[in-house]
Amino acid sequence: MKRVLSLALSVLMVLSLLAGCGGQQDSTDDAAPSETGETRDDLVIALATEPTQLDPHYLSDTNSSLVVLNTHDPLFRRLPSGEIEPALAEDYELSEDGTSITLYIRQGVKFQDGTELTAEDVAFSLNRATATAQSEAYTESFKEAVVVDNYTVRLDLLYPDVAVLPLLTQGNNCIVPKHVVEEVGETEYAGNICGTGPYKFVSSVSGSNVVLTRNDEYWGEAPAIKDVTMTYIADESTAVSRMETGEADFMPNISVEQLSRVESNASLTAATSEAAALYYVGMRASSSANPIMAEKDFRIAIAKGIDKEGYVEYMMQGYAETAYSVLGPKIFGYDPSAEEHNIAYDPEGAKAILDEHPGWADEKITFLVPSTPAYSKMGEYFQASLKDAGFNNVQIETLDWTAWLTESQVDNRFDITVYGWS
Repeated sequence: MKRVLSLALSVLMVLSLLAGCGGQQDSTDDAAPSETGETRDDLVIALATEPTQLDPHYLSDTNSSLVVLNTHDPLFRRLPSGEIEPALAEDYELSEDGTSITLYIRQGVKFQDGTELTAEDVAFSLNRATATAQSEAYTESFKEAVVVDNYTVRLDLLYPDVAVLPLLTQGNNCIVPKHVVEEVGETEYAGNICGTGPYKFVSSVSGSNVVLTRNDEYWGEAPAIKDVTMTYIADESTAVSRMETGEADFMPNISVEQLSRVESNASLTAATSEAAALYYVGMRASSSANPIMAEKDFRIAIAKGIDKEGYVEYMMQGYAETAYSVLGPKIFGYDPSAEEHNIAYDPEGAKAILDEHPGWADEKITFLVPSTPAYSKMGEYFQASLKDAGFNNVQIETLDWTAWLTESQVDNRFDITVYGWS
């Protein structure tokens, strides 16, 4: 079996969790042959960072989503084409005024403890997500989910929202069993997950791996791979070495720097795919470490000093596209006219603003950067880009992934950071 890596790390290039392994099959018997000819039904995935949260409603990072979206199901799924298909909801009906959506729940679906999914679980999950800060971006228009009958839920909205179906495809809106959450407690579900997804949680060792196994009672098409181990390898070169020796089978992301190494190895395959991932530099206009960030012109100067095009051309070698809006072309709701408000890279324009305000060039800018390979390279590149634009005191503070997820939410902690979302 050829081992598969995917090249991502920037805008519009991502490969989904099991895409390199055949995805879902009509039969569970079609396991892949290994290079020695033996039939295998297991997969080892090398991740750069450890999943931080296995409770869907508290999701805030991609690798956690890889576990959640394989152990739980949303009400609808978005296909690679962008189309939306039914999942736990077989159908829906939108009210005439657009302020509610009636969801018809698939019957006969069971959680992994054998309990049947009902409207109580769906309403409980949507209301729980709505009340959770980490899911706020995916529930902002939600008012309340109300049980109509055993297999019907009405989701009332605060206002008509054309994005309600895409929101219901998100990992943060996956359905959890009400009885389990109530039994183990609100904060303990992450250690006792019990979804309806194609895989069951087996075990997790902090700093090492998480293990899943196929849910043979899954309501949908059974996946071809039986056992999945996600192992955490922070050093990318080491991860690729594990791929080369056969100790790992799949890496969701690799950097451009590793591409020639991969392409020279006949046992490895690198694959790229368009997706909706988007990376950006975020600024704290208020509650920043340096109060100078409250000055609009200072922030405009920073924006003029960010060389996005250079990063795509030289660091990504063309394996990405420059985004000119916080919504990329693959994101639902994208409007090309938003790009008219883009602040273009203009180092001379940035210097002119700094020259008009004596002392601004030497103001300290705290740049919080995660220690993962992708973000580290972005941080270093944009620090140099800002220096070329006249900013003399951009200080990078590197944090491991878990610490960054927490501290990037803390007031007065930093001035700028790098984010990613999809």
